[in-house]
Amino acid sequence: GRSTLFSDADMTQPDDLSRKKSFFKKWKESAASDLLLMITGKGAVGNLALKNEFTTGLISMALLNMLLFVVNIIDVKYVWLGYTYRKDASLSSYVHEGAGLLILSILLAMFLLLFFFRGNLNFYKKNKYLKFGAYLWILQNAFLALSVFVRNSYYISHYGLAYKRIGLIFFLLMVMAGLFTVFIKIYNTKTSYYLLRLNAWAAILLLVFASFIDFDGAIAKYNIGKKSSVPVDVAFLLSLSDKTLPFIEANRDLIEADKSHAFYYKGNYFHSGIELLEYRERDFLEKQQQYSWLSWNMADANAKDALSPHNTFYRTSQNKN
Repeated sequence: GRSTLFSDADMTQPDDLSRKKSFFKKWKESAASDLLLMITGKGAVGNLALKNEFTTGLISMALLNMLLFVVNIIDVKYVWLGYTYRKDASLSSYVHEGAGLLILSILLAMFLLLFFFRGNLNFYKKNKYLKFGAYLWILQNAFLALSVFVRNSYYISHYGLAYKRIGLIFFLLMVMAGLFTVFIKIYNTKTSYYLLRLNAWAAILLLVFASFIDFDGAIAKYNIGKKSSVPVDVAFLLSLSDKTLPFIEANRDLIEADKSHAFYYKGNYFHSGIELLEYRERDFLEKQQQYSWLSWNMADANAKDALSPHNTFYRTSQNKN
């Protein structure tokens, strides 16, 4: 029969946190107690353990907020207000540094917030200051994510679209969704499992949305459309999927103007971009002739209709038939 292991586990997990009376022996045996013991020493045990944990969380939130505030102020000065493009600067490193810092900050945020808001600290009477610190940190992380988005937009505006640059945009969308769900978890006193479930749904919806986008077509159209201001990587352009061939063919002059002496595609060597383009067009049209209606799809059909009148090899083969 069908396994119901995961569905049964999901059904038994509560969404809302409830206050539980923790006995000293049980608390001492937990991993959370061991971690807190490393941070606060003897403060992790005894009747004042919860209060000491609150104090530790408050100090941690304050210090990390101050650290992140300094980082965001630097971003405001050098990313939002004072950015100037220089040809000798590495925009790739510029974006990667921001993304790396964001990932580190997000990991710290998730770890600490899930740790301190995992149980009875949610019901502590004086925890409003701790919650305020958590909300402020979430807000600052969101601003940091926006700064990375701005860095990425500079990269795209000067070098065009590419897979990783698009992937970074979707990563930032998932980060924003994750920060929002953490806010919901803390504000509405939800469980960590509820947070996991909500983020899983966010990831699924984002992936479904992404499946409707023709990324290769968007890359080709954007990069060629910006050819007057963005250097077009012809080798990368000719490596995109077959459905971009009609648009590249319509901009054949761009391929002809490229002075590269060697192109490699699937282990084959080509002397020019035009030679590679015509090879790919011929290969695509020949494959389309071999397919039956079972392999039909709109993207390939549109590409075939657009390429057939322009391709010399295809017209010659049709005349022979």
